[in-house]
Amino acid sequence: EQWSVRAQTALNLEKSLQAEIPRAATIGLAQAEVQATIRQVLNAFGPTLTSDARPPVQVRARPGLWRIPVTIRGLVGQAQLMEILRRIESSARLVVIDDFQLAFVQGQPNITLTAVAYYRVGPAQGGQRVGR
Repeated sequence: EQWSVRAQTALNLEKSLQAEIPRAATIGLAQAEVQATIRQVLNAFGPTLTSDARPPVQVRARPGLWRIPVTIRGLVGQAQLMEILRRIESSARLVVIDDFQLAFVQGQPNITLTAVAYYRVGPAQGGQRVGR
């Protein structure tokens, strides 16, 4: 019985994660949406941060599911760093921090952070149209 409870818990977790993955008609639209979201974060914290879009990668054995990475770099204060992390991690969409490097330049945190957004790309199953 304990295993069936664990199996149900895992199934519920998978369903909630799947619900956080948005759909886009094309990979280009998905990338544009991710870049706009990252740009909002950058604009909130001033000109000390830059971003670099990375090539999207389709997830193996999951046709239509894509990883869209974006790297953020720059000098930030401790409070700003915590807020950036909070905004990324609390997104309503499935976005994870894939890589994080921290160094100090003249006592200021200098970050290199790669966030990865997940998207389903292509038409929805059952012939439903993609809403965009």
